[in-house]
Amino acid sequence: MRPLTLRTVVIGLASCGTIVAQSPNDADRIRLRRHLSPSHACVPVSLRHLVQTVADQNRQSLRPDMLSSAGELQPLTFYPIGGLLDADVFNGGFVDLNPAPGKWFDFQCGPNTRDTHGGTDTEIRGFDEQAIGVPVFAVSDGTIVFAQDGFPDMNVNGGVDGNIVGIDHGGGWVSWYFHLKNGSVAASVGEQVIAGQQIGQVGSSGNSFGPHLHFEVTQDGVPYEPFAGPCREGDSGWAID
Repeated sequence: MRPLTLRTVVIGLASCGTIVAQSPNDADRIRLRRHLSPSHACVPVSLRHLVQTVADQNRQSLRPDMLSSAGELQPLTFYPIGGLLDADVFNGGFVDLNPAPGKWFDFQCGPNTRDTHGGTDTEIRGFDEQAIGVPVFAVSDGTIVFAQDGFPDMNVNGGVDGNIVGIDHGGGWVSWYFHLKNGSVAASVGEQVIAGQQIGQVGSSGNSFGPHLHFEVTQDGVPYEPFAGPCREGDSGWAID
């Protein structure tokens, strides 16, 4: 059976406008933060549900021994993007933990998210570095259940679709990597990968306004915030600092 991608289903997603702001966490650094309009996220809920549905269908076509039997996600041992944080790469948005429509807050109870945003946006310094190639890595061992490539990767006005990888980690846990560079996806459905394995490069494909990685973890389709803080109590989902 041929693995499904979004090319094989019908989609219709509205793009949204941009807001440029300075980082509230570093008064000395002017950081372009590619926030979308407050009512939208770069990976809309409709797209999240769609790729999850396709991943579920692909998973059913794989042999049981090709999938992880782990019942829970282990602490993540590898950050998904190459570079030094706040030097080469910059976190510009986190999971929206406020379920109220039209309202949002991040794991630190701050505004660094958008309504329904389900992941972490990590930006690079520009298209010049995208052209050189900034690697994207699997955060944990798993099996590829979604992979598509071939879409334009220098979007600055949003759009639909894009280059995406999804990795099944067992127990309903999936990690997602959106907006990847065209031609960089180095994974195929059914392939088993290990933590730290390169699966693509940072791009600006799909509903994107500049080169960044939207990294998202879901359990049974529901976004999970691996960062811990006052508005996300409990242990961190990261095994790294």
